Amino acid sequence: MLRTAFFVLTGVIFFPGSYPADGEETKAAEKVVFHDSFAGKLAKGWTWVREEPGPAAIAVAGSALGKSWKITKDGLVIRVLPGYLHAHTNNSKNILLRSIANAGADHLAIEVVLRSDPRVPYEHAGLVWYYDDDNYVALFREFLGTRPQVLMVTEKQAKPTFHYGVHEDKTIWLRLEVANGKISGKIRGSAEDAWQTIGRSALPIPAKDSKARVGLHTGGAPEGAGRFVRFRDFRVLTIQKPKAKDEKTQDEKTKKKKGLNKQEK
Repeated sequence: MLRTAFFVLTGVIFFPGSYPADGEETKAAEKVVFHDSFAGKLAKGWTWVREEPGPAAIAVAGSALGKSWKITKDGLVIRVLPGYLHAHTNNSKNILLRSIANAGADHLAIEVVLRSDPRVPYEHAGLVWYYDDDNYVALFREFLGTRPQVLMVTEKQAKPTFHYGVHEDKTIWLRLEVANGKISGKIRGSAEDAWQTIGRSALPIPAKDSKARVGLHTGGAPEGAGRFVRFRDFRVLTIQKPKAKDEKTQDEKTKKKKGLNKQEK
């Protein structure tokens, strides 16, 4: 109840289409600097926060004996356990994180494909841009009200703000995009669709020298429930916006000025 009331008081609702799709803007040059397809084994560099094996269970993808996650031929299957990052709760299990490749870039994005079927209130799974348990941005699919919805939650000093979207299919592409101290949450239904932005906020950087990690998180399932989600194709990208047609570099301007001076002489 407390969390529901907080939504009503502080939530700002945006639905896909509230902002222009990426395809309507000038296309940017994107470069993949890290890709884990989650096939065979986890790539080097991943670490778990509060890893919890959980009881032996049978997932739709096969046996997950003695642990609550497994790499399959179709991606990373994680058992959804109880727990949340919300506010001061901070008991979410099996958060999978890594340092950011090309962290010094001005414009970055992280993406993943998620397949989930949340069925009880607050059961969720998705992406996270993580400084610590009280300072992060999460983009995830969660059962809320009477159906699954997409939420972007920005939490700074354990105080969350919310943006909401809707996506009906069980499979969804999720993307967090960072530029100039801001972060945007985007979704789409397939690799061919344009990204739709559901929310934007300032990065919740807790201190000047804080470094973010990025990755996946799940939570909100009932105790003992056999609930599973599947992730595939986690990517980190750098993005370079093309110059406008009338935009010239300082070097180009200098060369043009020298040319005009020669003509005058």
